[in-house]
Amino acid sequence: MERTYRPQDQPPEITNLDARIAQAGGTSSRIELQPHRLRQAKIQPPPSAAAQLDDLVRENGYLRQEIVFYQESRNAMLAFHSQALEAYRGLQSALREVSEKLAMAEGRLEKYWGIPLNGTSRKDVTVL
Repeated sequence: MERTYRPQDQPPEITNLDARIAQAGGTSSRIELQPHRLRQAKIQPPPSAAAQLDDLVRENGYLRQEIVFYQESRNAMLAFHSQALEAYRGLQSALREVSEKLAMAEGRLEKYWGIPLNGTSRKDVTVL
């Protein structure tokens, strides 16, 4: 049977933050899911119950910290999205306003020169 490739078959990519955590002697879920870490965990002898409990407490601690990090990151991105959307709407409104003012100014200039206001003057004219 041929195995098909799925993106989730690949370990998550190590980020710059993960690399800095590793340099500080820590670990993260992304680091722990790297192939060399998984192989290492498979070949190590099973730890004693006390050592296993210590490992689980330590893992629980860094997972809690990752949850806090991702929650804070999500909140920051949602705030940015809201601000970007507000800025977009502001620009959209300003563009609409300037377009209306330009059309009015153009209409007044056309009226001054006696250019008919039947809409035919709105077509682009090649300037030589």
